[in-house]
Amino acid sequence: MDAGTQLSRAGLDEKGIEERLKSWAGEMTERATRQVKASLLLGVIAQKENIQAGDEDLRKELVRIAVQSGRNPKEIWEEMQEKGLARGFLRQITELKALDWAVSQATQT
Repeated sequence: MDAGTQLSRAGLDEKGIEERLKSWAGEMTERATRQVKASLLLGVIAQKENIQAGDEDLRKELVRIAVQSGRNPKEIWEEMQEKGLARGFLRQITELKALDWAVSQATQT
């Protein structure tokens, strides 16, 4: 079911639906822009500080996802590879490590 149908079922008229979808589009664009900027910044930090996702980082993240989803970590990894998502997943882990590094630097006294 799409957002317009859901809003209609919630009792909004056509004009209300249109206004709500327009406001959401602006919010989504703003959120996406912030996420891209954060990703770029974390990528630069990771590169500059030589931060990379290692095998142990990958294993921990796969186990975390497996526990949440009730699936096998190996099965999850194989599915990511089949769908071409593995590289992005590794980049995401690296960005999280860069974020952890940046927070640790900011909170040092």
